[in-house]
Amino acid sequence: MRLVLIRHAAVEIAPEVPANRWFLSAAGQRAASALGESEALRSVTTFATSPEPKATATASAIANGRPIVEIAALAELDRPAAGWLSSQAAYMALVTEILHQPRRSIRGSEPAAQAQNRIVQAVDELQARLAGKDLAVVSHGIVLSLYMAHIRRLPSDLAIWEKIGLPDLAVVGPLQRTVLVDFGSDPHAARSSG
Repeated sequence: MRLVLIRHAAVEIAPEVPANRWFLSAAGQRAASALGESEALRSVTTFATSPEPKATATASAIANGRPIVEIAALAELDRPAAGWLSSQAAYMALVTEILHQPRRSIRGSEPAAQAQNRIVQAVDELQARLAGKDLAVVSHGIVLSLYMAHIRRLPSDLAIWEKIGLPDLAVVGPLQRTVLVDFGSDPHAARSSG
């Protein structure tokens, strides 16, 4: 059984709307459809997605009629108090602080260690339910970087997060916890970071 981890495609930024309610941009919709052509997705039987609109739209674009299930535990690290950050530098500073202090709540955010435990448990439960079938998980940059750190037995790291494009995918051999295709390696993944 293989696990395909997918980060959602690029969004239409709406500063007046919380980020967990943003939708894909037109370019993001096209990139998600292109990612659906990836060889890595051919044997996937089920797509599990975060309930956030940007993730569900990405899942819909790549699933090509295969089953999609929304799982709340696949949502992005919760950071409601952080609000809108108007610059990439401010966002990078927040993510850096969150990842470097995983046991603390930074500016009212969910601690990274808690988010990591949440996504690891959700993926483990999904894999157990699917009993050997290939699974794709559509989620978000921070929690996917935390999952990758977990399987590699590394501390949470900004370098992992920075590597993940919009959209992007990685393939993991879950029994061996081996990364077969890393983020940034699939030719169908559009390379837009952030």
